[in-house]
Amino acid sequence: MPEPLEPSPLIPRYLAFTLSRCILQGMTSPKEEQMASQGDTKSMTLRIDEALAERVRTIAEVEDTTVSEVIRDALAEHVERRRRDPEFQTMLQRNLRRHEELLSMLADG
Repeated sequence: MPEPLEPSPLIPRYLAFTLSRCILQGMTSPKEEQMASQGDTKSMTLRIDEALAERVRTIAEVEDTTVSEVIRDALAEHVERRRRDPEFQTMLQRNLRRHEELLSMLADG
C-alpha cells in the first residue's frame, strides 16, 4: 500500500490529506461511483478557507463518509431552506419578472 503524502511547499496540507485519502481508500465512495455511473452529477470546484476545509474533513471522518458527501448534504439543506424562505421567494419572483422584462425587450427588437 502506498505511503500517505506529506505536506510540502508544493503540496499544501489539505491537498496532501485529500490525495492520501484517495490513494489509500480509493477515489470515490460507492454512492459517488453510483452517481457517476448514472450520469446525473456535475463536477464543481469549490474554494474554501483551510479552517472550514478542516472542519468539513473532520465531519466526514467522524461520519465515515466523504468530504464531497458532507458538502452535497450541506448544499441540499441550504437550497431547501431557501426554497421555504418567503423572503427568498419574494426576491426570486422579482428576479423572474425582471428577466421576463429583459427577454420581452429583446424580443420586441
